[in-house]
Parts: sequence; C-alpha cells; structure tokens
Amino acid sequence: MKFKLSTLFIINAAFALLGALGLLFMPDQLMASYGSTLTESGIFLSQIMGTILLGIAVISYLAKDIKDKIALNALLTGFIIAHAGGFIISLLAASSGVLNQMAAVDIFIHGVFAAGFGYFLFQTQKS
Repeated sequence: MKFKLSTLFIINAAFALLGALGLLFMPDQLMASYGSTLTESGIFLSQIMGTILLGIAVISYLAKDIKDKIALNALLTGFIIAHAGGFIISLLAASSGVLNQMAAVDIFIHGVFAAGFGYFLFQTQKS
C-alpha cells in the first residue's frame, strides 16, 4: 500500500486541529504538560496561535484533493517551513530547559511532517 499525499494532509489537519483546540480552550493546562506556566499575555498569544493552527487545519484538510502542481508546491513548501521551524524551535526549547521531556513529542511530530511534506515536494518536482 502506497502512502498518499491526501492522507498526509488529513493527518496534518487532525494534529493541527488537536493543537488548535488545546491552545484555544485550555492553554494553561496544555503548556503545564510541557513544564511551562503562562502569564495573561502568554495565554493571549497561545490563543492567537490556536486560531492560526485552526486555519492551518482547515487549509490542510481542504488541500487533500488539490491536483494543480503549482498550488501543491506552494502548500508543500509552506508546510515544510512550518514544520521544520516547529522542529527547530522545539529542539532549542528542549535543549535549553525551557520545556520538559514532552517537547520530544513535538520534535518527533514536526520532524515527521517536515520529512513527509519534503518527500512529496520532491516527488512533485520529479513529475
């Protein structure tokens, strides 16, 4: 069975939705699981990030049926940047002690998504 890009978009949407809901509705509890506490401005920024993640979830889900190569290249490049950035930021936060061992989950997830979207970008460039 061959893994399809549409499946990656749907899984990405699901993870983004879960993160969005956590950041929007329970930012204190979510960040506490990472060993961090939030100020009022931290809660505000977390909820803004949750709104952005909600938009990313919708974009990713709607992208599952796109066949246009130019549109796919734009989406794939954007998701690579987002997940590679998340990977790097999470790695830095974990290595500096800002976040606890839960950061390893983010590092893994962002790494897998960055690699997955990179693979499909490479495949679309070949065809």
